[in-house]
Amino acid sequence: MEEKYTKTLKEIEHKKIFKYLDQNFNYFSIEWMNVITMWLSNSYSTYNSHNKYLIHVYLLKSYFEFLSKNLVKIDWEDFFKLTEVEIKKINIALISKDLLISKETTRRKIEELETEKTIKRTLKTTKIKLNIYNYKFQEKNKKFIKLMCKFLTQISEDLYKKGIIYNDFNKEELEKTILKNYSHVWKEFFEMILPFWIDWKKIFGNVETFHIYLIVFQNNNYEIQKYLKYNKINITNKKDYMLMHSKIIKKTGINTMSISNLSGIPRGTVIRKLNFLVKNGFINIDNNKLYYPTIIANLESLIAKQNSKNMERLSIFVTKIYNLTIASI
Repeated sequence: MEEKYTKTLKEIEHKKIFKYLDQNFNYFSIEWMNVITMWLSNSYSTYNSHNKYLIHVYLLKSYFEFLSKNLVKIDWEDFFKLTEVEIKKINIALISKDLLISKETTRRKIEELETEKTIKRTLKTTKIKLNIYNYKFQEKNKKFIKLMCKFLTQISEDLYKKGIIYNDFNKEELEKTILKNYSHVWKEFFEMILPFWIDWKKIFGNVETFHIYLIVFQNNNYEIQKYLKYNKINITNKKDYMLMHSKIIKKTGINTMSISNLSGIPRGTVIRKLNFLVKNGFINIDNNKLYYPTIIANLESLIAKQNSKNMERLSIFVTKIYNLTIASI
């Protein structure tokens, strides 16, 4: 009993985690991008619309914040037994502003959610129906949690080896913590992922374009990692990491159909977004109609800067999950 309460002495500081994540992005880039691409694909498949799911997450976050404020936690099983939750009356203008979605689109998406009986608005409250959380959705959610735990385990092992933290966490411990504290963990995750989404929208115009770009970038990243490993090159500078994607001789391109299959986004939409990315210098296309990153200088700096902001947000989330796991062991 005494040992449990002394564990707070080993509390992990997020500043140390941020410094590590910001300087070692290359080491965990594949696993982190896998987490984000799965999240984006799962999100799109729910409504066939990133914006509609973005609004859904925004509303659900209010419910999780209410629980947290009142010191209530719901585990994974009990959450998915719920049929609906209730929040305060929604403000379309505020949602539009916070999510960088036009008022017209926000209003239209909310009306679609009402028509689909996913939300129900009254004069004073909004009820969020959880009918989308069927068995298929729950299975995807479980797979996502396992992938997240794989990522968290990978970096915890390296942090432990470097003496930055005093615990290395295994996947089973982390998964148990997340499932047991599901509503609390998802509140923290939404607080990280929403500004992540919104900031990338500022660069790429919309989430679909960023989603497609990330798949192209991740596809090439596998070749980058093989090249770095074979040549025993260790990159800690994000600028050099970004330049490597543009300058490596052997590039691994990906075709339109594969991007569509991986993202779930219709092929016609994928083609339009790819044309935008090529025109604006984010990616290039070769003679075989395969796409790969080719980042011009001003974009390389912009993306690297945005990545640092995201590593700051990620470090806060990772630190909270590690500390929560320490307290739960």
